[in-house]
Amino acid sequence: MKEIKGICPIIATPFKENGDVDYKGLENLVGALIDGGCHAVTLFGIAGEYYKLTDEERIKMAEITIDVCKKKGGTSILSVTDHSTEIAAKRAKQFEDMGADCLMMLPPFFLKPGATWLYEHMKAIGKAVSIPVMAQYAPEQTGVAIAPDMFKKLGAECPNIIYYKIECKPAGPYITNLIKMTNPETTKIFVGNAGFQLIEAMDRGAIGAMPGCSMYDVYLDIYNHYVNGDREGAIELHNK
Repeated sequence: MKEIKGICPIIATPFKENGDVDYKGLENLVGALIDGGCHAVTLFGIAGEYYKLTDEERIKMAEITIDVCKKKGGTSILSVTDHSTEIAAKRAKQFEDMGADCLMMLPPFFLKPGATWLYEHMKAIGKAVSIPVMAQYAPEQTGVAIAPDMFKKLGAECPNIIYYKIECKPAGPYITNLIKMTNPETTKIFVGNAGFQLIEAMDRGAIGAMPGCSMYDVYLDIYNHYVNGDREGAIELHNK
C-alpha cells in the first residue's frame, strides 16, 4: 500500500472546442504532473469539472490516468462522486479493479441528505474496497456539514478510510479537532481550497494539499521548503 502525502493536485479535464474530452491532452497532463514531481494526481475533483462528463468519458479518463501513473511510477487517486449509494459503491469497486491506488469520496449533497444517510453512504464506499479511501469535506461547495465525530466513527468502522481532505473555512480548527478525536498516527489530512490554508494546516498536522494543477510547481516549492525545515521561506513563497 502506497503512502500518500505532499502535493496531489486535481487533474483539470482538457476539453476540445466542441466539448469533447481531449484524451491525448489528458495523457500529456498526467505525465507532466508526475514528471514534475507531484506526489500523486487526483482525478474527478471539483476543479476537474467531473459534473460535465458522461459515464463513458469518466471510464476512459480513469483508464488513461491509471495507465500513465503505472507507467511512470506515479500514484493515482480517483474520486467517487455519485449521489446514489449503490452506484457509488459499485463505482468505487470498479476504480479499485482498474488499478487505482486510492479513492476519494465526495459525500452526496443533492437535496441535502441528513447525517445518517451521509454516514451510510460513505461507509458503503469504504466497505466496498480494500484500498485506502479519502473522505472529502467541502461544505462551501456542497452546502453539507459533517461533524468531526462522524469521521471518527467512520474511521473506526472502516479502517481503510484514513485520509481526509478538509476544505472548510477556516480549516485549521476542524483539522485540530479531527486529529484530537482520532488516532494522530493513522489520520492523514490534506487541505483543499486551492491551498490557501496550507501553512496553518501543516502546522496543525496536515500532510499535504490537493490544489488545482495549474500551479503545481509553486505548491511543490512551498511544501518542500516547509518539510525541509524552512518554514519562513515557505511562508514567504505562500504569501507571494
